[in-house]
Amino acid sequence: LDHVLKQIAGKKQMNTVEKTSKDWEGFKETDQTLQDDLERTAQSKNAYLVKQDFLNRVDQRKFELEKVERDRDRSRR
Repeated sequence: LDHVLKQIAGKKQMNTVEKTSKDWEGFKETDQTLQDDLERTAQSKNAYLVKQDFLNRVDQRKFELEKVERDRDRSRR
């Protein structure tokens, strides 16, 4: 039944985002130097996501410390 439905539906058209993603992956695979550079940059201290993760951890830690302080003040009352 699934096979018949697939034949009736025909081929799925690839949209622009899917095609671009496929092309980019193919291009990266052909150039090992580029692939190594991209991986190294993604892990460097200047990477955007690394900075965002660090800032989120700092913010979370500040919140936890402030919460402990608030709880301590409440318990004194």
